[in-house]
Amino acid sequence: MRMEDLGRITGLRNEIRSIEEQIKDLEKWGTIPSAQNPFDVLSNGSSIRVPGNPTEAWVNRMWQLRTRLLEKKKMLLEEVVRIEQWIDEVDDSQVKAIIRYHYLLGYTWRQTAIKCCNSQNKETAFLIVKRYIKSQSC
Repeated sequence: MRMEDLGRITGLRNEIRSIEEQIKDLEKWGTIPSAQNPFDVLSNGSSIRVPGNPTEAWVNRMWQLRTRLLEKKKMLLEEVVRIEQWIDEVDDSQVKAIIRYHYLLGYTWRQTAIKCCNSQNKETAFLIVKRYIKSQSC
């Protein structure tokens, strides 16, 4: 695991939340406007012929988009789970706490150092994690 991978978890979670909102928005539009006949009436009273069933095509596009979004969400969740499993395997409780506060809870490095290391220096917590990751990669 690299620090860059840990840094991605916040973005991954935000992207998952945005996809969930987009899916809810699509489901809200699930009450599809009915098009009983294949004619759209224009404001001047004339009509145009629309080939095929426009409602069916619209529903198909909506479901294709929903399916794509669900697949993307699944892929992002798998990445988040992979990172969180690595965090769970960290054997040093201080390192684990620092990672959780900074990367999962969004604390700044300074806030994390105060909380976990009794230090005002923001680099204290950062260096502890950096050294741990470096020791694991050897």
